[in-house]
Amino acid sequence: MPTAFSAHRSPLATQRSRLRTCSAVRLPACFPAASFLAWFAVLSLVAHPLCALDEGSLARVLEKHQEAGLVRYDRLIGDRDELDGYVASLRDANPGAMELPERIAFWINAYNALVVRSILDAYPLSSTRDIQDFETRLDHSVAGDLLSLENLRNEKIRKEFKDPRISFSLCRGAVSAPKISATLFTASNLEEQLEKNVRDYLAGPWGVQVDVQARKVLIPPIFDWYATDFVAEGRKTRDPEPALRTFLLLHGPPKMKSYLELTSPYALEIRKDYDWRLNDVHTSQKVPFVWPWSSR
Repeated sequence: MPTAFSAHRSPLATQRSRLRTCSAVRLPACFPAASFLAWFAVLSLVAHPLCALDEGSLARVLEKHQEAGLVRYDRLIGDRDELDGYVASLRDANPGAMELPERIAFWINAYNALVVRSILDAYPLSSTRDIQDFETRLDHSVAGDLLSLENLRNEKIRKEFKDPRISFSLCRGAVSAPKISATLFTASNLEEQLEKNVRDYLAGPWGVQVDVQARKVLIPPIFDWYATDFVAEGRKTRDPEPALRTFLLLHGPPKMKSYLELTSPYALEIRKDYDWRLNDVHTSQKVPFVWPWSSR
């Protein structure tokens, strides 16, 4: 069974697959050679699941309108054609035909783009909470299905792929949410991007903090909202805390680990200061920076 990070299919294997697809089509003996070549070219495009997906447009949007993980909505709203083009291309995409790493990358890119597009449709605003049914509207056409952002996040991503690191790459449009990546997710950079994003988030101002006086490690609400994602599949437990500690030891900032490895380790507690204001560069400038690991 392939894993999320198994080797990506080689171009040679892909080409052989396309040849098999083409060879299964019977053509009349009198079919002209030039027409055959044209027909083969069409089949080669159709056989590839990304043939209609306009990922180049999304890459350019991120390059132009993302800044330090936040979005310049005031500029993007007047330059949205490429974003709208990418979102329109999602309708006919075929992620089911993709290899697993490519499929994961597809859904992360699609989710983040749809969050930004949904905000843009209602801009200006101060928070996604100002948008009625922002999470639950069946407003997004992807791969032939009409989905909500909640469907995308919980069913298409979390439930299918079962990798808790992915949640640290999903931008929910809030200041405290994971930042939107400046780089498009691809099959080849997926593992590197997931690792980088989870480590950056946990080490950042909205990640892990330590309250030395209370002997507590304060962790972001992602660990509360998706607690079961961190428990190994098939393991039944009502207490996910050991799994959360294991994840933090693997991916958290090195300085934090000492507080979890003590003979009498610090308790875990969910942070209560999540900031739902919009992940706009102008909003971010008002947010005071809290240095990680400061005592309170």
